[in-house]
Amino acid sequence: AHAAIAAQQRPYFRKGIGVVQELEGFKRYYPDHWRTILGNSDAVVCLQTEDPETLEHISKNYLGERTRTVKENGMKRSVTQRVMEPEQIKRYLSYTKGKGGRVIVGRAGKRPLKLYMPEYFRDCAVWSYEQDPEHREPAGRAFGRSLVERFRAGRKAQSDKKNTRDDESKLLSIMQQRGAEK
Repeated sequence: AHAAIAAQQRPYFRKGIGVVQELEGFKRYYPDHWRTILGNSDAVVCLQTEDPETLEHISKNYLGERTRTVKENGMKRSVTQRVMEPEQIKRYLSYTKGKGGRVIVGRAGKRPLKLYMPEYFRDCAVWSYEQDPEHREPAGRAFGRSLVERFRAGRKAQSDKKNTRDDESKLLSIMQQRGAEK
């Protein structure tokens, strides 16, 4: 039922995001339709996994094979090989503390993407995310965040002051108009 619904929603520009840790779990919930669901997906985001079946699926179905020409003893021949073997994918997708992680995005009808997934709390600017109350920020980031918050507070105060002046001038204008009418 979910596969049919997903396929019917495409003409209406509706998108869905499904997240599964490994292929086995996906097959368990959608035993008859898992291939249809993945096949109708515009993009499939592959995160870190240890599951051999999932790694094999990523290697075979999203990355595929490449053909290259090799020279041996003065002769050229074509060699076909996988873009990445399952073990290479496992290492590529593994998270390294302090360096972030990586993802592979399989795209419908297009080449897959191998992307870097930054650690937001280390790689992104302090104004682009909220501070996590469960994790203490390093001193430099905390100082930067305090500057940004002070700057934002100052701009809000200026805006509020300007809005108050605008409201007062509108009120004065209305009162003058009413006084002229009498």
